[in-house]
Amino acid sequence: MAYAQLFHDLRSTSNYEEEIRQLKIKDELIDSLIRDIAYEKYLKKIKKPVKAKIMIAQEAEDLKQQGNACVKEKKYQKALLHYSQAIKLTPKNYSLYSNRSFTFLMLERYRDALNDALMTIRLKPYWPKGYFRKGEVEMKLLYYEEALKSYNIALSLKPDEPKILEAINKASKSLIKDRRGTRYTEVILEL
Repeated sequence: MAYAQLFHDLRSTSNYEEEIRQLKIKDELIDSLIRDIAYEKYLKKIKKPVKAKIMIAQEAEDLKQQGNACVKEKKYQKALLHYSQAIKLTPKNYSLYSNRSFTFLMLERYRDALNDALMTIRLKPYWPKGYFRKGEVEMKLLYYEEALKSYNIALSLKPDEPKILEAINKASKSLIKDRRGTRYTEVILEL
């Protein structure tokens, strides 16, 4: 009953409508402030990971450039370390695998070079350099036919590229020479 009386007393005041309007305005302001605070918290949560990703990407790029500098100086072991660290930071960066594949190739670690070339292709299937790297490794492994196929795919993605055309020519000659050697060996074994 006391509540009913209080409600009746409030209603009977002449400022009742004005007080209701003021309360509604206050509620709207409070709701707006709550939304603003929530939005600021949301932005802070988003900005931190974005900043972290940018910093990680920049660090990976710096490591890549250090690796490239080492390759120019023929310091392949050191380049390998830089590329590997960069890959840990950005494991979906296809060019890092390509560069590391080249480094493994120079260190005569052919299986590792082939694995990285395949990863390059998996990450960026329409990039000719991945197939070129694969072909280079296959040449070192004496897989001339496979190398020729890889080079042809690279050429289909980048027609008239002199390096690829030269590699195709080299692979073709090696394949012919290998087949002649195989036939010569077969003829001698038959005798």
